[in-house]
Amino acid sequence: MSLNAIELAAKAKINLSLDITGIRENGYHELCMLMQSVELYDTVRLERDDAISVRTNLYYLPVNRQNIAYRIAERFFEKTGIAGGARISITKRIPVAAGLAGGSTDGAAVLKGLNRLYETGLTMEEMCELALPVGSDIPFCLRGGTMLTEGIGEKLTRVPSIPKCHILLCKPSFGISTEAAFREFDTREKAEHPNTPLLLKALAEGDLETLAGNMKNVLADMARPNHRDIGAIEERMKADGALGAVMSGSGPTVFGIFRDKEAALKSYHTMRKSYREVFLASPEYCPVEP
Repeated sequence: MSLNAIELAAKAKINLSLDITGIRENGYHELCMLMQSVELYDTVRLERDDAISVRTNLYYLPVNRQNIAYRIAERFFEKTGIAGGARISITKRIPVAAGLAGGSTDGAAVLKGLNRLYETGLTMEEMCELALPVGSDIPFCLRGGTMLTEGIGEKLTRVPSIPKCHILLCKPSFGISTEAAFREFDTREKAEHPNTPLLLKALAEGDLETLAGNMKNVLADMARPNHRDIGAIEERMKADGALGAVMSGSGPTVFGIFRDKEAALKSYHTMRKSYREVFLASPEYCPVEP
């Protein structure tokens, strides 16, 4: 029996590492990133309809083509040739413009949901190909878990899962433009790059200390001089017992990895005294792909 409605959890992502390895002729940056989905999620509900519509619990978010969820739905119907639509309702919990792929993961959930709702049978590879032009983080958000992401987001390799841990996330009140962050990187003559082979070895060996202690985001080095909160949060988390702490994506959210739950919880309460958007989450482990 065909479904008329479906509800999905759209998981946030963090960058265990983010490296920029080059620039393509079209201006897109070549990336090498270790990405991890976490159990902080938006709820996305889809209902069959004659047209596409989007609503959210945040009044200031766009509900037209400026919204990734709308564009993904539009592209789905164009590519499949289905004459239909969907009412898309998004309950946001992931901070907005935070470096956590909140928009991209909502788009990924919409695509997964429409694939099931309309029984189109798209494979994971087909969904990733469909989604990439809309957002470079969407292919990862479709797959989730722990992955090495290369190119502009299209080259995805499943790697060993992150060891059991607790992840504390803290978003300062300001935002950082992704475009501005990459432009700033382009003006720098030198950058300290992540040691990706070391991080992959740590994952393979289940060595959480080495992994967390060597996390690196080249965009964070651009952000810290202009946004002192980023460095301050990183240092506060490490002082509270985090094995490592770094900014995610283009920021400004900082996350810390803790082995000890009590230390993570104590740091959570400390952070809540200064920042409104603070979350304690666990990693998402190798979700089952459709």
